[in-house]
Amino acid sequence: MIDGSLVSWRWVLSALFVAVAYAPPDTVALDFGKVPVHGFLTQGAIYTSDNNFFGESDDGISLDYTEIGLNSRVQLFPDLSVAGQILFRRAGSQSEKELTIDHAFLDYQFLDDFPQRAYLSAGRVKLPYGLFNETRDVAFTRPSILMPQPVYFDRTRRLAVSGDGLMARYEYDLPTSTAYLNVAGFMPNADEELRRAVGVPISDGPNAEPSLVGRLMYETADGRFRLGFTHASLNLSFDTGPQDFLAGGDLKFNFNVVSVQYNAERWSFTSEYTYRKVSFSKFGPLLPNFEFRGEGLYVQGDYRFSHNWLGFVRVEALYPDRGDHSTGGRSAVGKPSRFAYQEAYIMGVRWDLSPNWMLAAEFHNVRGVAALPAADNRDIEQTDERWNILALQLSYRF
Repeated sequence: MIDGSLVSWRWVLSALFVAVAYAPPDTVALDFGKVPVHGFLTQGAIYTSDNNFFGESDDGISLDYTEIGLNSRVQLFPDLSVAGQILFRRAGSQSEKELTIDHAFLDYQFLDDFPQRAYLSAGRVKLPYGLFNETRDVAFTRPSILMPQPVYFDRTRRLAVSGDGLMARYEYDLPTSTAYLNVAGFMPNADEELRRAVGVPISDGPNAEPSLVGRLMYETADGRFRLGFTHASLNLSFDTGPQDFLAGGDLKFNFNVVSVQYNAERWSFTSEYTYRKVSFSKFGPLLPNFEFRGEGLYVQGDYRFSHNWLGFVRVEALYPDRGDHSTGGRSAVGKPSRFAYQEAYIMGVRWDLSPNWMLAAEFHNVRGVAALPAADNRDIEQTDERWNILALQLSYRF
């Protein structure tokens, strides 16, 4: 069954039907032979010395990391296009064999007056967040097999990747660079994946509430330097049921991300810092209102040995409570202190066998479990503070 919140964006499909029905015959070609269809297939193998990550990987090899996607973009009119992607993703118990509509939107360019361009997208839009959120769905455009966890949580991927709503994009060309502004108002993907990650013991929820994300980016014309700032406010609610001991309440995430990247001929430097605030409110006397403020940082260096070989090293740190890196204070209530931090040293290599095939491997030496998928590790007392990850990945695209 496809999980796509179809009711919430039926109006997008209706708009698409009208656009196709009234498009001049020479401007649209929707028979399958003329629609550009692209796709990818990624299979991972993960071993961990302790804890589970994307399946039963503790002292074993998990093959429960699979991604298969089909996507297309069709130009309906010179200034109107439609794009979409269907994704099958399996990532351990966090995402168990889910077929989803990853994104599907109409894109309208309403301003094209050099040096300015402006667009409006409607539907299930990709969310502008950091440097890699819009391209993290394809292994070839990710910075590594596993995304940098301080900024891009794999355990809440669908919440961050896309949302149902509107997004405006504005671009302005400077003499040797371009500035970009993206602003989106949307309803988050509040699904079972998020419920497992959040862990609030209420039967009804999480429910999507109106949310906002905005990103300002600056990039030189040669692509050497990129600088960005992202602010996101994601809002969720829970409704209590007769069997629940908590009242219905609200959960709010606020993120600020600073991103910087420099690309030379053979090497690249990338770093992103995130400051976040998570607020719980209205859950009743058993869970009083509280908030915690966390932070995360990663620094990555890439080196291109040749046109088809790349190696990288990365250091990353995540602290759910920035004021207490050892126990996590209120953010680690009811959990061992190792849930209050996650620090990792990572190295990896990538081999592009051809333009269509890619093989990658990476090793993580980890201390702490703040980003550990809860669905794969239901008994928190059995988790270990120090652990290693060895990940392999084979990817194909067409």
